[in-house]
Amino acid sequence: MTDVLIVGAGPVGLVLACLLGKQGRSVLVLEKKPARDSASNAIGVTPPSLALLGKLGVATELLQFGASIKRVHVHGQERTILGEVNFPEPILSVPQGVTEMVLEQRVRELSNVTLEYGWQFQSFDQDPEFLMALFQDASGNPRAERALFLVGCDGVHSKVRDSIDVAWKPRRFDSTFLMGDYFDETGWGDEAHLFFTSLGAVESFPLGQGKRRWIVQTSTYLDQPGSYLEDQVQERTGIALDPVTRTWQSPFGIHRWISEHYAWGRVYLAGDSAHQMSPIGGQGMNTGFADAEFLAALLEARLEKPKSKLAERWNTLYSRVRRKAGKTAAARSELSMAVGTVRGWASSPRNALLGWLLQVLRNVIPAHYAMLTIPFRNLAQAKARYPELASFKDIQ
Repeated sequence: MTDVLIVGAGPVGLVLACLLGKQGRSVLVLEKKPARDSASNAIGVTPPSLALLGKLGVATELLQFGASIKRVHVHGQERTILGEVNFPEPILSVPQGVTEMVLEQRVRELSNVTLEYGWQFQSFDQDPEFLMALFQDASGNPRAERALFLVGCDGVHSKVRDSIDVAWKPRRFDSTFLMGDYFDETGWGDEAHLFFTSLGAVESFPLGQGKRRWIVQTSTYLDQPGSYLEDQVQERTGIALDPVTRTWQSPFGIHRWISEHYAWGRVYLAGDSAHQMSPIGGQGMNTGFADAEFLAALLEARLEKPKSKLAERWNTLYSRVRRKAGKTAAARSELSMAVGTVRGWASSPRNALLGWLLQVLRNVIPAHYAMLTIPFRNLAQAKARYPELASFKDIQ
């Protein structure tokens, strides 16, 4: 029987597997995809997350792959300068596929952790002592696994979440975007640039390895974007992107939802399974990493003291603490989106206000976006607030 069964091998599931594996616990990770996805998706790794990844021994390698963003230039109409954001601690920009690759390599080094692809979660049953989870492969072959604990890290469309929280009704926003990765020909190095124009927003972030991410606000969701991204970057900023150098692109919409239940007996949710938020501002994946840090300590405590009378209280605090952090991050992402998506005549007063704020709050905004002011941004903060968590072990 496995100590912890993790459903989903995205970045949060892999971090949780590494944390538990490093503590000597037996872990089985089952992912429904047939192989690791190389898509870019999330790119920002904030300082609290980088500190956590450093404890797993993967931060240095990620830094070699990515770009350390220390400065963001903010532009208005016709590339006028509104201001800049200077981070006291840099934000690492690296494609999610690279993050997952490095984490998977670390998982493979842990003999007590097993990772398998091609298994779709179906259902589970739990009793006071253990649980049984059912899976199915692409050919319909069934598989049953016994474990002491089950964690759903299976993303936005989580089947584990559906098993414990049937009230999933995310709020859908009208704002839509298109993002793409290109070989970087700007000469901007590791600096990011934001453009707020009357036609819509444009964002540009270095990715390391000679590539750059571009994001444009769209009027509708584009299933077949064609050359839309290059055309709009040219029209809004005057910068010409060579479509030949585009390596990937994807449209996306915006949803917001925070689960009412992060814990249910021996079953837990973490990452996008538990919370969804706008990717604008890069808060989502990092919130998931902090979920994994707390949950790894909680599961270690429950495994070490299986009969502890505090188990239910620990579950309650996991939900309370991580929901508080998730709500705060989602609200900040939503605010960033609301400010950045203003178009038409209202973009001029928005830009004037934004320029003023960048001056007045120049010492506040960097920490805000680096997630250095998120409540319970790491396990240490939660332990300082709740004495019931004193026995939780810090990952060294």
